[in-house]
Amino acid sequence: MPSFFFSRLSMWLARSLPRYGAAVNQPPSTLRLFPGHANLRRRVAGAILFALVAGAAVAAVLQYGFGSLHGTYWLTALGLALGMAALSIPFLGLESLLGMAGLGVGAPALTLGLWALAGLLLILIADRRTTRTHSPEPALAAA
Repeated sequence: MPSFFFSRLSMWLARSLPRYGAAVNQPPSTLRLFPGHANLRRRVAGAILFALVAGAAVAAVLQYGFGSLHGTYWLTALGLALGMAALSIPFLGLESLLGMAGLGVGAPALTLGLWALAGLLLILIADRRTTRTHSPEPALAAA
């Protein structure tokens, strides 16, 4: 059984990996990290699947390994996965539209945009905590 698995794996790798030196004669403008719109659905599905698996793994390590998170495991994992997908999917779209320049444009744009959103979120959380810390008026005892 293992030899069958490894033979299938080696055949798949031989078909999927490019031949050594095959791209030497191509001009640099045609060499791309991701091949444009080709297999875009597969790449987006892969990014979503990776985000779900990585979100579950990070949530498991943080909650059960370090004990730094408390609460529902699956909601935490889903929140982390949504954050990872929110970072990876725009990069796929920018790269398919602009090529390698899309990665160069997307990195500062997403970084600056997410810093602003993180600051806004911290302000909202701090405002909510200050309004909740006021103690309610004690109930008057019935006479």
